[in-house]
Parts: sequence; C-alpha cells; structure tokens
Amino acid sequence: MLENQRYIRPQIVVEAFQWTGNPGDDNPEWVRDAYDDGRIRLEWKGDDFERYHLAFIEDYIIHYVKPGDWLILLPNGRVTKCNKDDFSNDYCPVQQPL
Repeated sequence: MLENQRYIRPQIVVEAFQWTGNPGDDNPEWVRDAYDDGRIRLEWKGDDFERYHLAFIEDYIIHYVKPGDWLILLPNGRVTKCNKDDFSNDYCPVQQPL
C-alpha cells in the first residue's frame, strides 16, 4: 500500500489586483498590457450587475473574472484568476522592507 505523500505549494511572490468591474485607468499596467496583447478581453455582461467581465483563455478554457475576483500575474508572465474567498485563504500581503 502506498503511503500518503505531502505537498506544499512553493512560496512565490505575485502581483495581484482585485477586479472592480470597471475597465478604467485605475487598472495596473500589467492588466492593461494583458488586455493590449490579447491575454484578457472585456465582455459586457449586462445581466450580471451591468458590469464588464474580464475573460481569458487558459489551457483552452475560457475563464470569466467577476467583480471582486482577483487577477494574478505569475512570475512567468501568465495571468490567472482567483475568487475572493480563495485569495484571502491562499495569499497574504508581502511586507515591503523600509
């Protein structure tokens, strides 16, 4: 019988931004860059709070980012998403050195 093996996610520092649903200028530069190069796109979802949603393709699956979800820029340049509950459980702010 195989023993259970334990795993840990490597500790990496990521940039993250909580999507507000507005495609305005308050988005970080890396979000605007991902939009400009086609990694994410805006879609109007009038039936859901009348806000824009972000959509991106990851592994041939379209992911929709709702207001309150987090966009995460990974060190390899890939953009992914995380819902707000999972984000607060999995990530904590990095304390900047003085």
